[in-house]
Amino acid sequence: MDLGIFQNAPWGEMGLPSINGSGPTCSGLPGTRACTADDIIEKINSRPPVYSPYAAGPIYSNIAFALLGMVIEAATGQPFQDVARDNIFNPAGMESTSFFGFDQDSEDSLFVPIGDPTWNITAGVFEASGGMFSTSKDLISFAEAIYGNRLLSPRATRQWMKPETHTSSWGYSVGAPWEILRTDNITADGRLIDVYTKSGDLGLYHAYMAIVPDYDISISVITAGAEVSFDPYSRSRFLSAVVRALIPAVEQAGREENTMVGTYFQESTNSTLEITMDDGPGLVISSFSVRGFDVLNNINSYSINTASAGEGAARPPAQTVQGRLYPTKHDAEGETWRAAFTTTTAQQREALDADLFAKDGSCEMWFGFDRSAYNFQSLAEFVVVQDGDTGYIRNAAFNVSMAKVSGTNEPSDVNGPAMDEPSGANAKGRAMGVVMGALLMCAALG
Repeated sequence: MDLGIFQNAPWGEMGLPSINGSGPTCSGLPGTRACTADDIIEKINSRPPVYSPYAAGPIYSNIAFALLGMVIEAATGQPFQDVARDNIFNPAGMESTSFFGFDQDSEDSLFVPIGDPTWNITAGVFEASGGMFSTSKDLISFAEAIYGNRLLSPRATRQWMKPETHTSSWGYSVGAPWEILRTDNITADGRLIDVYTKSGDLGLYHAYMAIVPDYDISISVITAGAEVSFDPYSRSRFLSAVVRALIPAVEQAGREENTMVGTYFQESTNSTLEITMDDGPGLVISSFSVRGFDVLNNINSYSINTASAGEGAARPPAQTVQGRLYPTKHDAEGETWRAAFTTTTAQQREALDADLFAKDGSCEMWFGFDRSAYNFQSLAEFVVVQDGDTGYIRNAAFNVSMAKVSGTNEPSDVNGPAMDEPSGANAKGRAMGVVMGALLMCAALG
């Protein structure tokens, strides 16, 4: 914001010099002329850059979003507001959202703070950076449309929901245009959880929309009035309170509704998989044996060292291995999970972390995923297939398909299907959408 637009303000009494010439002539604020695209192009180089490109961390810019809105208008030949309505508001079911004032049907439920001049402004070219009128319900609809892949393809959505850069804070990264808040103090196991948010501010109105991808949940916080505006962290406190209450409850509900825990067996191959659950992430592989051989505690023997030693050579002794299953969200023939294995204890990892300068430096699990395959199939891939009332877990590398014989639902045929039988649900293609969702989220909401 250029304070020079308010020429009747007491800037001289506060040490600022008089402005020679006309100075700034437009803005997106009340009492001033709304800027046009020509104004932006003409004046954009009047302000010096804050940093050289990529010389420092990210910096928020309203002008940058105004420029993006201009690019969209040039590319589509339509006003930005119409593009947003046709490609985002309507597909997402945002019935009370627009850039043209509040929906008349919602007037009785509006909150207009005393003395606030911004509640019904038109921001001109800056509407792409903060001129959207909406409701908490519509923000939730927008969030659900995002992770429901109704605006973008599943791949494009996943690509979008990633950081672009990081700030100087461990808990704050930046996407396009996500404000990504990272925490490790919500769940019992202290694992990292990323909360993708977008905030908006205009006058005495403040908004937060949040998506937690790990749980497919969305949160909307809208505050207004002088009481909350004088505290810049008021909406953050509201959001934090909701996150702290909601995620543990969702986590517990997921544990109570889990149907994978149990023992799986294939009689024809004498193969067994036992899945349990603790307070840690994912699910625990308590045992896994194939054709009578203890695969779990010999998992490190599936390596080039064993191949080099040759058939009949002595293998390293079995170790106590901890295995955990994690969902991949890559569900082609069923619900696909990947196993991660470690031989170190929590105490050993804690001691190692004390020796390393990087936070959680002992956690290098991402190095070890999908290291060993057999005939092009990963040893660590487990696919849960639900075929009618019958459930199986398949491991293609070992060519076994194990039926549940005890646990949270009824036992199935202990032999399971043959590996070449088609079974399970195919991944569903989701509707393709537009790529302008990011721009909407920068709006301050009434």
